Amino acid sequence: MKKASLFLMLGIFVMAGNLLAQNWDKKYNIGGQANIIKLWGGAVNHSALGWQLGGHALYGITPNVQIGLEAGYGCSRPSETGRLIPDEDDLDFRTFVIPASLVMRAAIPNNTPVKPYGVLGLGAILWDLQNADKDSPDYGDSVHGRRTNATLLVGAGAEWFFADSWALDARAQNSFLLSQKLDNTGYGDDANSMMFQGRIGISFYFGGKKEAPQVPSAPTPTTPGAQATDRDDAAKNADVVQAPHVTPPDEVREESREQAPTAEPAFIPDQVDATLVLQGVNFQLGKDNLTEQAQVILDSVAKKLQDFPDVRVRIVGHTDNTGTEALNANLSIRRAESVKRYLVAQGIAENRLETAGRGDREPIATNATEEGRAQNRRIEFVRLQ
Repeated sequence: MKKASLFLMLGIFVMAGNLLAQNWDKKYNIGGQANIIKLWGGAVNHSALGWQLGGHALYGITPNVQIGLEAGYGCSRPSETGRLIPDEDDLDFRTFVIPASLVMRAAIPNNTPVKPYGVLGLGAILWDLQNADKDSPDYGDSVHGRRTNATLLVGAGAEWFFADSWALDARAQNSFLLSQKLDNTGYGDDANSMMFQGRIGISFYFGGKKEAPQVPSAPTPTTPGAQATDRDDAAKNADVVQAPHVTPPDEVREESREQAPTAEPAFIPDQVDATLVLQGVNFQLGKDNLTEQAQVILDSVAKKLQDFPDVRVRIVGHTDNTGTEALNANLSIRRAESVKRYLVAQGIAENRLETAGRGDREPIATNATEEGRAQNRRIEFVRLQ
């Protein structure tokens, strides 16, 4: 049993290690949660722990901000001495609560499967203090009737994405019951004006904004090295080769079989030590898997490498500046390795391909915009032979 548990935990951590930062942008998030609650903030402490079940529906308005609705239903019990767990001597009352809030969650950008965030909310809580003593003639009676208070919610939590669309959510938050001045425990002297909630929940994500590949509609250079980048002094003469107009994958592959090789290799630097940006082979935020668009372009690259069997290249991966320097360095190498694996699968000898990662150290566009960051998530070829 212990070995099985160990392997299960190991599998979870390995799976989590293969996931990177999740983007909330244009994604819907629905889920549920279980809460431990405690009424507090009164002159005395007569409230024990209670429970609450709830659900949420959120929408990402930016990669790191969500807005939406949260609601729940729960119950709290009193405790004469303020113990967290009531005993038999405590009064038998129940405080039923139905909170609902419009919330905004703002996350801390990072490049890991864990997404820390803060939350603010405005809403209302419907509560009803009732006699729960079945031996009392007042059993089931409401002490104050159903009461409603406006609420202000503040909290902090974190999501752990254990799959692309699924996340566990842990949060601690406090709701302020505005203008609450009535006893809500049953002892008559404990007017709690706040409710603490500690929760664990699960979220399912769907939808989302898909990034369009950075592919020009037509080739502009007349030679493989017609356009130069201007990153830094060491790379001012790097060539930028425009990818051709991309048709559906099956048509491209069929055309690549029928066309005769050109006099000069496309997608390959024209000189030893020259560098080119392989435009169109871009990556989504935090990912190293190749899109279908990238595979179409790499099919053409593989064909040209087959036409020129003496050429050797170094595949260099780059990232934007989202995340830490160490994580970006690792991600850039994984992206280069992903391209190499694909080319090897297309028949290119492995000893013709080297890989390297530059992380976020060599941007070719601004990281202040999404378009610029998409360009920085790129692959470069350096000709070695």
